[in-house]
Amino acid sequence: MLSKHENSKVRNTAMLFDTEMGKLAKVFEEYKMKYVIASKIIQNTAGFLLDTKAIFTALEKRIKKEDLELYPLLK
Repeated sequence: MLSKHENSKVRNTAMLFDTEMGKLAKVFEEYKMKYVIASKIIQNTAGFLLDTKAIFTALEKRIKKEDLELYPLLK
């Protein structure tokens, strides 16, 4: 686990990413519960599409951030 890495910069960055991931996981859990059944999606299709786009955007941002900030530290 990177939070136990010998390099303090790697450790600190990994811990920051873990904290951020917890927030993203909470947002996703709320999204999942909001649209847990198909009728919820049908009742609010526009909201579902907006929320889905927001989730995908957040995941894309997270992946890019890992690629640019975290993984280069491991080289």
